[in-house]
Amino acid sequence: MEFLSWEPDVEKEVPSTVKSDVEIEKYTVDENLNDVDRAILYLNGGIAIQQKHAVLNLSQTLKGRGRPAFDQLSQALKNFLNKADAEIQVLAADSFMAIAENQILTPNDISICLLPIVIRNINKERSEEETEAWLKALFKIVPSLGRDKIRSEIVPLALSKGDVEGNLGSRVICARILGELVSLLSWEDSDRLFVRKVLNMCQDVDYRVRVSMCEQIPRFAVVAGPEISSSRILPELLELLQDEEVEAREAAITSLTHVLPYLSQEVKQTQVLAAFRHLMRPLELDIRIQRRVAALFGQIVNQLLDSFEPEDPALFFTCFKHLAVKADGDLRRAAAGQFASVLVAATTYHQRHGVGGGGGGANLITSILGVNGGISNAGGGGGGGGGGGSNS
Repeated sequence: MEFLSWEPDVEKEVPSTVKSDVEIEKYTVDENLNDVDRAILYLNGGIAIQQKHAVLNLSQTLKGRGRPAFDQLSQALKNFLNKADAEIQVLAADSFMAIAENQILTPNDISICLLPIVIRNINKERSEEETEAWLKALFKIVPSLGRDKIRSEIVPLALSKGDVEGNLGSRVICARILGELVSLLSWEDSDRLFVRKVLNMCQDVDYRVRVSMCEQIPRFAVVAGPEISSSRILPELLELLQDEEVEAREAAITSLTHVLPYLSQEVKQTQVLAAFRHLMRPLELDIRIQRRVAALFGQIVNQLLDSFEPEDPALFFTCFKHLAVKADGDLRRAAAGQFASVLVAATTYHQRHGVGGGGGGANLITSILGVNGGISNAGGGGGGGGGGGSNS
C-alpha cells in the first residue's frame, strides 16, 4: 500500500560553523600591537564591536601616553567619527569628557586636540541626542581653556548659532553656550561680547528659545551683581512673566526666584513683590503655573520675607494652604516638598513680629500646620488628602 510507504528525507546540509580563512584573518589581531596601534587598526577597518571598543577605551588608551598618542590616532579617529552613527557619537563625546575630567591631556593639549573635534560636531546637523552629548563635552572642556581662547573661539561659536534667521535648535544651542560662558569671563567681557544678544533672545519669536535663554538668566545675575541685575536683567524676567506661552511663564517664575538673592530689598519691595502677589491668586492661574509656584514656594517666601508689607504674610501663606489641598496630585506633591521651608518662613515671621506684627504671626504658623493633613496624602494620587477641590 503506497500511502504506508515511507522514504527518508533527503539529508539537509547543515551550515558550517567553521570560520573561513578570510574571516579568521579579519578577527585576528596581532598580540604584539600596543594599545594605540590597536585602536588605529580598529578605527581604520575593524568590525563594529572593535570600533566601539576603541572609542569606549579612548581615555585609557591615552592615559600615561598623552599628546603623542593622540597625535598618532587623531586622523583615524576623525575619519571614523565623520561616518559614525549616533551611538558612537555619544560614546565619543563621553570619552572626551573623561579625558578632560581626568586631566589625561593638559589644558593646552585639550584645546588643540579635542576642542576642534567637539566644535566640528556641534556645527554639524545631528540628532538631539548627539548634539546634547557634544554640548556636554564642550561644557566639560571649556573651564580648562583660558579666557583668550574662550573669547576667540567659544564666543564666536555661540554667536554664530544665535542668528535669528537660523533654525530653532541652533538658537537654543547659542543660549546654552552663552549661559555656560558668563561665569568663566569677567562681567565686562560678557557685557561687551554678548549680553545684548542674551537680552534680545529673551524676546525671540519662538517661545522655546525664550525658555532656553530665560533658564540661563540666573547665571548672569550671579556675575552681574545687584545693580545690573535690577536695571537690565529683572525687566526681561518681569516681561516674560506676562508671556503668552505657559512654558515661558514657568521658566520666568523659576529664574526670577533664583535671581531674588541678587536683588536689593528695595528692588524686591518696589518691583518684585507686585509680580509675586499676582501669583498668589491661584484661581486665576493655569494649573501648570500653580505647580511651578508650589514647587518654589519655600524659596520665594523666604527670599521675600524681609520685604513683606503688613498684608503680604496672610496673602502668601493662605495661597500656600490653598495649593496644598488641591485635588491635583502633582500640585499637592510639589507643596509637600516645600512644607518645611514654608514653615520656617512662617516661624521666622512670627519671631520677628509676634501676634501684633501685621497679621498675627502665631496664626500664620497654625494655618501652615493646618494644611499638613492635606499634603500628607500627596503621594496618594489625585484623589486623596485634598478633598474634591477643583484643578483650576
